[in-house]
Amino acid sequence: MRKILLLLVTASLSLNISASSLGPSQRFYPEGTQDSLGSAYGFKDLVIFSLIARRCRRYLPQEHLSCKDAVAVMLEELDTDVIFPQDKKQLVAPGSFLFVAFKNYLINFLSDKQTQTYLESLNREINDYLVGVKPSFNLWSHSLKFYRNEKLAAMAIATLFQDTTNARLHLAYLERTGTRTGLQFDKNLELLHQTISNLNTLMDLQDQKYIELFYPQSTADPINRNFYHFYVPLYLRHALKDLGISSKMSSVAPFMMTITYEFLTASDDYRYAFSDPERLTEEDLWKMKDIFAGYQGSYITKSKVPLKSFKFIQESFKNSTAKTIQALISSELK
Repeated sequence: MRKILLLLVTASLSLNISASSLGPSQRFYPEGTQDSLGSAYGFKDLVIFSLIARRCRRYLPQEHLSCKDAVAVMLEELDTDVIFPQDKKQLVAPGSFLFVAFKNYLINFLSDKQTQTYLESLNREINDYLVGVKPSFNLWSHSLKFYRNEKLAAMAIATLFQDTTNARLHLAYLERTGTRTGLQFDKNLELLHQTISNLNTLMDLQDQKYIELFYPQSTADPINRNFYHFYVPLYLRHALKDLGISSKMSSVAPFMMTITYEFLTASDDYRYAFSDPERLTEEDLWKMKDIFAGYQGSYITKSKVPLKSFKFIQESFKNSTAKTIQALISSELK
């Protein structure tokens, strides 16, 4: 998750886009920025909105206003914050940022006694699987059984495990800002560090069983290691529907965020900030896998309506990115 928005922020700073040229709908002004659009926080969100909204117009010309409204609601739900480095020379280095998504949800999760129970049970399941006491483990099944609700299960995974790298930027953000609500928060934070370490151990030891261990059974291979590519769109789709966004746009908005990031990072010079590559090649296989993960998170349902296969995506992207995206967003939801 951190890479998706960090790179968008980095691109906006590198491109030196003026806030006055962005032109999002009037409804999208993050709290506290109405009178200070040049502020770091307001500017960041406006740039991110602009970059994603351009894909709305490009791929849904007849419905771009509905798409933009969904993107605006989605970015509010993401509740991001970034701590910029003091050294201005580091502004274009993604690793120099401290970043958090779902900030208030993260604080609430860490302040909740139920989170302790969830993390303790998750750690037991992982350990029992690793030592052979239990024959199987699945992060999604465990979370769904615990929360008894797809939206809450996806929210927990997307929020708590948004950065499972050694950097753990969302937790470093809490430390830098001195965020703490009490003893329960401290206990859960320690447990979360332990759980992320255990998940990484499991990933390293069982790399060939990645889909089986971390995704819903209906998820198709291949998907890369960073499972936020799947779970963040999955949660956002559920959240947008509950916020009154149509089923179609609840899927389209998270997927537009995915392709904005993936296309933006298809080159080192940000030439694709406002345009997309004509095609992707075998050299972009890793990127195709991340798009496939975001596509499944945005569109996968319990119904029997099949999604496009990775083979289709791989072959189609070689010919045209535009036609591929059009085919993917036309997936029917029931």
